[in-house]
Amino acid sequence: MVDRKVTVILSFDDGPRGTYSKVLGKLRDRIHPIDGEIRLIPAAFFLQNCLLGNSTPNFETTGGFRRGTAIVNAGHYVAIHTGGRGDHVCHRVRVSKPFESLRHEVVVPPSAGLTALDSDMQRAKRTFQVLTGAKPKYVRAVHGHTNEAVIAAYTRQSLENVHWTIDSKDSHGIPAADVIKSLKEDTKKYSNLETLVYLFHDNGVTARKLGEYIDAIQNTLKENGCVAIYPKNTTEVELGLITAVGKGEFGTCKHVEKP
Repeated sequence: MVDRKVTVILSFDDGPRGTYSKVLGKLRDRIHPIDGEIRLIPAAFFLQNCLLGNSTPNFETTGGFRRGTAIVNAGHYVAIHTGGRGDHVCHRVRVSKPFESLRHEVVVPPSAGLTALDSDMQRAKRTFQVLTGAKPKYVRAVHGHTNEAVIAAYTRQSLENVHWTIDSKDSHGIPAADVIKSLKEDTKKYSNLETLVYLFHDNGVTARKLGEYIDAIQNTLKENGCVAIYPKNTTEVELGLITAVGKGEFGTCKHVEKP
């Protein structure tokens, strides 16, 4: 019996941090189960604009922007995670605040109904266009927490919200062994789907253990009569992302913006 093919999309939130190079290294030379060849696994990185140097006039010269450039040059897809000056600020908090701009910026003048989240997304779109040479199309909210107002702001800024299928729980402060256990359980649970989008984070533990996490995904699929196939390029990564199932619109956001 031929194993059923399941497309696996690996995605990473919260970067680019200092651990990004180890993550890239773990994705660079992987044995692909479908043909046994060793090659890159193109992944999706949802980056924080504050870590790309968005609050400085010459953000292209910052270390964060150079890290983002390295991710793009390595053959990965990048999209927006946050756009404001704060690290990991909930979009539901930002959409409740008034439109704002930085002194060095030239932004689209605010009009009735625009919010701080609109200004964040405008700022991020400019940064990401410089980073990739193309207009960004997708955003992933912090913790996946959105509401109708957040989605409306995305729509005003010509952005589409994308979610994930399986949360690896690698940001929950649990040991790597528990992350692997969770990955195995959820991969088995959702192995009937054609595409699985996994949520990881740009952090130290994941940077060290990513190879083991990928092995757990592949082996669990194999045990359930499936074989993991990965995108060949960023175009296929994008197509895989928009098939993700799961809704985060009404999750409870426990994070508040610092003054």
